[in-house]
Amino acid sequence: GEPLVDIACYGNDRLFVCLRLDDDNNFAIDEFVGRLRDAEQPVLVITLRDKYDLGAEFFRWEFATAVAGAIMGIHPFNQPNVQQAKEATGQVLQEFLSYGNKPIIDTDGSLKTLLGGIDDNSYLAILAYTDQNPLTDKLIENFRKAILEHYYLPTTFGYGPRYLHSTGQLHKGGPNTGLFLQITTTHATDVPIPGKPYSFNILADAQALGDLQALRSSGRRVISIQMKEADTMAIMAISKLISEVAEEPELPPIPDLDPS
Repeated sequence: GEPLVDIACYGNDRLFVCLRLDDDNNFAIDEFVGRLRDAEQPVLVITLRDKYDLGAEFFRWEFATAVAGAIMGIHPFNQPNVQQAKEATGQVLQEFLSYGNKPIIDTDGSLKTLLGGIDDNSYLAILAYTDQNPLTDKLIENFRKAILEHYYLPTTFGYGPRYLHSTGQLHKGGPNTGLFLQITTTHATDVPIPGKPYSFNILADAQALGDLQALRSSGRRVISIQMKEADTMAIMAISKLISEVAEEPELPPIPDLDPS
């Protein structure tokens, strides 16, 4: 879901894959692929004959995930670091049950300091424990675009806690090349969980804190920013992050680009 930007913003750390459907409106993506190839970026184009080819693509990418995981040193058929975050969350919840202490997320660090740690093969993972809605989606997309255009840095994005079961294993079990920005918000309303002595808000905060602890114990470079307001005000705070990145005056050189 990373937004497309000017070709000059891409270094030599990517492989582009284009999935296209026959007889669909492919003009824009075909034009972009052409510019990538002109810049000698590696591009694979996979053409689907019809919508029923989607099933084969599920198999292709599950297989590719296993191969890539093996190459990167990530166990492709296990998830020990997903379990690591689960166990940390369980400990937070147990502390709440034993002592009544609500999860408190340590929000030390700044985005500027985090982005100061960019080196070869770095990527920024944005971990958002916020409500998903079209406006938040669009603002996160703008934030990722600003990061890419001003730092030439690849980004991944996921809403918590569901990213824990996809990219969560990469974050903690893969190479230590990630920079992690966790975004949390306060909650406007609370919802009880039937049969449980804690609410959904407590559970969500415990999962965010559990993953933060797991990232830190794995030696990852991570900061957590808590938006003190929920919903609309949190969206405004994300907009502020975008402006902070866009106004950053000192930009690193673009790495290893073809002079053309």
